[in-house]
Amino acid sequence: MGVFYMYIRTRCVKLCMCMYCLNNKTIVYILIQIFNSTRSLLIQDLPDIEGDKKCSMPTFATRYGIQPVSRFATGVLSMAYILAMCMPFVCKGAYHSIPMVVGHGVGVLYILSNYARLDESVGGVKKFYKSIWTLFYFEYLLYPFI
Repeated sequence: MGVFYMYIRTRCVKLCMCMYCLNNKTIVYILIQIFNSTRSLLIQDLPDIEGDKKCSMPTFATRYGIQPVSRFATGVLSMAYILAMCMPFVCKGAYHSIPMVVGHGVGVLYILSNYARLDESVGGVKKFYKSIWTLFYFEYLLYPFI
């Protein structure tokens, strides 16, 4: 968050704008991306857990296992999306409620359904990993409508 936030603030100052020009949408977007980045750090080693074990690479996946790491990442991401669904009701008028609620609701259902179908085979883990990245890019698609 820090680097992106500082970049935006510096950019605002360069454009002779108010130091606090970040609006609520940008702050929510930054927070969701923080959750996404945290999730990315947790699951980045899931597809290659066998290689990490062979090379004795200490990762979350090798230390705790595929299911616990996947469960935690799914929980973090679901929490972020549920919070995003609540934002139109907390900050009235700042968001378009239909895209926020429906879009993030679809995202939560998508990640939970992919987690429910997760098996620990290499193909299953790669499919789950791909679904996380699909959701990440879905957020970029959704942003202009919120």
